Amino acid sequence: MTSKENLGQADTTSMCTMMYVNIGRSLIIHRDLNNMEHKQHKGLKRLPVIDGWTLINSAITGASYHQYQIKSLLDSFEQRIPISKDDWPRLSNNETNLLHWHLRDFFWELVGAYDLLLQWSNERFALGHQEDKIFWNKIRNTDHAEVDKELWNKVKSCLQQAMNSEWYFEIKTYRNFSHRSFLNITVLTPKNGTPQIFLEPAREGQNYEDIRISLHNYLDKFKSFADCMQKIVNDHSNLD
Repeated sequence: MTSKENLGQADTTSMCTMMYVNIGRSLIIHRDLNNMEHKQHKGLKRLPVIDGWTLINSAITGASYHQYQIKSLLDSFEQRIPISKDDWPRLSNNETNLLHWHLRDFFWELVGAYDLLLQWSNERFALGHQEDKIFWNKIRNTDHAEVDKELWNKVKSCLQQAMNSEWYFEIKTYRNFSHRSFLNITVLTPKNGTPQIFLEPAREGQNYEDIRISLHNYLDKFKSFADCMQKIVNDHSNLD
């Protein structure tokens, strides 16, 4: 037997959600109406003096920071759960906000790291795309690398494998949902045993898993993916 408990939802959640939806619609309408009236400042460009891998590793480190903060917060919450489980504690409004902020930032940093890999690829292999027009569907259809075409094919294959993976689909889906609302967090309480705190699945067929475990796994898989990319590039450089 299991029961589900809402984890520290603030009383204003429904009202805030409605405000976000309405504001979001207004912003979309405003953006569409004024899209042709504004131009991006010419100075807002990537700085060539900043190495792409420095940015990528910084984003991954940022995700690691948020994962640590989430684990610390939920470990503390778990320790406050009484053995009888008759009187459940609740996260304070401040703790609830912290949890949502760190969760959203965790997924944003990992997707940001992937996007930075696309930017790095565009520069490293002279793919010729405008930096503010780079996205996966454009990159994956690019075969005309001006530099190291053979290496580019290996890098693109690695990017493709990550994009097609279950784990990155879940990361990307959680990130996208974070633009619409807070992520749904639930506590699963076994009749006998330690409670599990998890996110609702992002993918059909995805198993429920304690959030502290799933975030650790996402981070570990992304690090392995990035390390694989860097090894491919380094091995090629050693051959030159």
